[in-house]
Amino acid sequence: PALAWGNQGHRITALFADTLLTPRTRARVHELSGALSLAELANWADENRSGLTVLLDKSDQWHYDNRPVCNASAPIASYCPDGQCASAALKSFEATLRDRSATIDQRNIALRYLVHVLGDIHQPLHVGDNGDAGGNKLNVSVDGKPPRNLHSWWDSGFLQQMMRGFSEQGYAAGLREWYQNDIADWQRGSEQDWMNESYAILTQHTYGDLPGFRCGTPPAFVTPLSDAYVAQAQSQIARQLARAGARIALTLNRLFDP
Repeated sequence: PALAWGNQGHRITALFADTLLTPRTRARVHELSGALSLAELANWADENRSGLTVLLDKSDQWHYDNRPVCNASAPIASYCPDGQCASAALKSFEATLRDRSATIDQRNIALRYLVHVLGDIHQPLHVGDNGDAGGNKLNVSVDGKPPRNLHSWWDSGFLQQMMRGFSEQGYAAGLREWYQNDIADWQRGSEQDWMNESYAILTQHTYGDLPGFRCGTPPAFVTPLSDAYVAQAQSQIARQLARAGARIALTLNRLFDP
C-alpha cells in the first residue's frame, strides 16, 4: 500500500509540530529518541514497515482505518478487526507513553509510531476507502501525465507540485505562518473527532468530487482529474498537514508536559 503523505509530508507535519512543543516536551522527546528530532522520527514506521510487521504482528494495519466511504455508520469492528487499525493503535501508543513501568525501548517505539500515525490519520485516504484499498486500485491521470493511483497523488504527487521552489523547512514555516490563527481551534477535540474530519474530506472531496464517482464501484478505467479537483486537493492537503502538526504537538505536550 502507498504510505500516507510520503516522507516529505510526514517531515513537514513534524517540523510544524516542533515549533509548538514546550521546552519540557522537547526534552522528553530527545530523552526517549536519543536526541533525534520529530522530523527524524516521523518516517521510521514507514521506513521499517516490513521488518516491524514481523516483530509486531499486524502492525502494518496500524496506519489506517478502512471505514467504508458510503457507510459512515458501519461498526468499527467491521473495519478494525481485533483492534488492529490506526484509531485503536493510537490509544495503545499513548497508554505506553503514560506507563511508568514501560521500558525506554517500548516508549521510544510508541513515540515514533504516535508521531507517524497522527500524521497518517490526516491523509483522507487513510481513514476510509471505497472498496479500492484506499484509492490504491483507482487509477487517475493529471495534466495528461501517465496514470497513477489516487492514493499516491494524495500522498505525495499533489504535495510535490505545491513544494516546487520550497524546502521542507520553508514549506512548514509557511504553513505555520499562514495558519497561525487556526491552531488553537484545531487543538480541540479528540483523535476520533480528527478522524471524522478527515473522513468528511474523503467523502465530500477526495471521492465525492471524482468524475463518475459511485459508492462501492471503482471506475473501470483511468479517471482524469480536472484542474478544479487538483486545486481543491492541494488546498485540503496543505490544511491537513498543518492540522496534523498542530495536533501532534498538542498530544505530545499533553503526555509530557500536562
